[in-house]
Amino acid sequence: MNIGAVNNSALLGIQRGFDNMNRDAAKIASATAVSAAEAPAREDLTRTLVGLQENSSNVQASTKAFSTQNRMLGMFLDEVA
Repeated sequence: MNIGAVNNSALLGIQRGFDNMNRDAAKIASATAVSAAEAPAREDLTRTLVGLQENSSNVQASTKAFSTQNRMLGMFLDEVA
């Protein structure tokens, strides 16, 4: 197993997740009050909120992968040392 690849993948997942969360948060912050005639705009806001939650879950999963890899590396070093 290539340890660097696991770390890079996890860190990339974390970075992309935060980038997407920042984008979604900016969309939510810039949203204005929506009237009944602007229902599509509400649907966009709903999609953005769902995307924010999805990206949060992706960051958590990538963080777990990074943490697990680091724990495994620590156990390996303990065995070798």
